[in-house]
Amino acid sequence: MSADPTPDPLKSDYLQRPDVQGYLLVLEVLRDWDPIGVISATNRDEYDHYAPELIRMLDARASSAFVGEWLIDLAANHMALSFVDKHHSHRCAERLTEFWRAWKGK
Repeated sequence: MSADPTPDPLKSDYLQRPDVQGYLLVLEVLRDWDPIGVISATNRDEYDHYAPELIRMLDARASSAFVGEWLIDLAANHMALSFVDKHHSHRCAERLTEFWRAWKGK
């Protein structure tokens, strides 16, 4: 059997397109946020399913405070974590909202 013909997705030209950079940043920030500490080289998609809702909030021009509280609520109430780094959650939210507004030109 020959080598896997599937190209490496991380080397895709698609990932270099300007119109996808915001979406990629959302995934990157969710991985940085990582409230349960599970992101690794082999597990990078743990929080990806939260991206669509987060993108809708960003497109609706949600404030960084709102996004930060959403991340905190997600970790505390949906993931049932007893400790949530609120400061880190708010820093992640600020990074997202600042980039999103500049990226979307709002």
